[in-house]
Amino acid sequence: MERTGPRGAAFVGFLFLLVGVFLILLGATRLFDLGVIGNYVSGISSQDIEIIQRIGATGSYMLILYGIIAFALSMGFFQQQEWAAGGGFVLILISLVSTGFIAWEQYGLFGLAATSTIVSIVACLVMALILVYLIVARGWK
Repeated sequence: MERTGPRGAAFVGFLFLLVGVFLILLGATRLFDLGVIGNYVSGISSQDIEIIQRIGATGSYMLILYGIIAFALSMGFFQQQEWAAGGGFVLILISLVSTGFIAWEQYGLFGLAATSTIVSIVACLVMALILVYLIVARGWK
């Protein structure tokens, strides 16, 4: 029996589901890591640490929002909706750049021991795989 419709849509949908989980986890773990940043950085006043925590929290909430959008896009891929390909490409580009910088920041602050560092590196790798697949396959078809 021959399959009809795009073959890669389910694959990309599954990868977007994974990215959604990773982005939500990354946002949540960053919120936790920012709470203990004073233990890792010395010589900074408590007021400056509070500013770092607030700015970092904003980025963490954005990652959680990106994760929710990735969930919605994965449902679009599973249903083979064309809007999912365009939205997915844009989300992957934005998320890959921001998560790449976050991975660099997390590695510099906490090293590889922090959960958020590992999650951000894995998320970057999965997003890079999706991006390469979308470019090579010329979409999700």
